[in-house]
Amino acid sequence: MGASFTLDLTGLKKVIDRFTSPQVRRDIEEIPKQKAVAALIGQAIAENFDMEGPGWQPLKAQTIRNSVSKAKKKKLSGMSDEDLLKHEASARSKGQLTNRRILQKTGMLKKSATIPGMMGAKGGNIYKVDGTNIIWGTNLSYAAIHNSGGNLKFPGTKNGFGRGIKIPAHSIPIPKREFLKIRDEWMNKINDFMVEQILQRIHKAIKEGG
Repeated sequence: MGASFTLDLTGLKKVIDRFTSPQVRRDIEEIPKQKAVAALIGQAIAENFDMEGPGWQPLKAQTIRNSVSKAKKKKLSGMSDEDLLKHEASARSKGQLTNRRILQKTGMLKKSATIPGMMGAKGGNIYKVDGTNIIWGTNLSYAAIHNSGGNLKFPGTKNGFGRGIKIPAHSIPIPKREFLKIRDEWMNKINDFMVEQILQRIHKAIKEGG
């Protein structure tokens, strides 16, 4: 199931309503459709992945072991889960990643959530401008459960892993790691860009006597 959010630019509509000139109103209404706005949103979401939240729940020890090279896996084999997680937390605090970043096993989720128009075999980016609202997200099937958290229901099997291992039905808890959000510093950048664009259009209208 995909996931998306709506960036509500209510302030822009209030600005539009203050003008009587049809041309100025149309010009300002076009601002949310600019590629630069989409680029800012993409950068804001990308930084959530780069900063891993901040505050995303760390990977489990087994996930870390499964994500490293054979050489590193051999090095980590002698460490307890507790020691491995401490080592990982310390390394990440220093910017020294010892394994893949969280939610970036293939990179597809990050790409689909940050690149406007990006499409893949299993889904892609959601980007739609509806008046002064911008709808943004990804339609990858596993996006929602990671963005909002929840429980995945596994129906169970009588022949798990093809080895005749019976696995009962169970739920797999998935922690919330919200990547579809605009943090305040990026919202400020978007608003600053909007103000700059509005002023350009007002100056143009005044110059042209509109």
